[in-house]
Amino acid sequence: QLVQSEDQNGNVSWVLAVPNDPVKDVEILKVSMGTEHPLAGAAFELYADKDVDSATGKPIEGREPLVTGSSDASGRLSLGKLRRGDYWLYETEAPEGYVLKTTPIRIYVTAAGVTYDEGTTTSGSNAGVNRDEQRDVYVLTVTNSTGYELPNAGGPGTAVFTLVGAALLLGAGYVL
Repeated sequence: QLVQSEDQNGNVSWVLAVPNDPVKDVEILKVSMGTEHPLAGAAFELYADKDVDSATGKPIEGREPLVTGSSDASGRLSLGKLRRGDYWLYETEAPEGYVLKTTPIRIYVTAAGVTYDEGTTTSGSNAGVNRDEQRDVYVLTVTNSTGYELPNAGGPGTAVFTLVGAALLLGAGYVL
């Protein structure tokens, strides 16, 4: 914005006002839920809030992500310097043996700092946000689980019980 001013002697001066919107350096630390073991190979896409349909929580067709990338061997992925605003982070590929996150992670950048919500107690309380003072970067801890292995049901052992039960029913029917 160009602003003109005049002093009491009639001298005119012009001032160019350039807003300086602060940015925050942000990175993801992808870890295994419960063990905090770093996970490599988690792929992400970051979208600005304006590029996401808030009703569906999905990116608007034709909009390009601001950042795409995968977590490295230390579980880290830099999202770069983000301006003040809201962002949506989508996991597009889970590390091998882990379950893909189906809900987006909301990231909020303000003048005061960075917060996020991935739907866990850690992110909801912002206990998962660490500021690395030496590198001046906000590190957001994002978890992944291996899911649950269901017990095997209906194996070959059930056939014996079925046959014995059927024989008992036939025997009971014959007696009556």
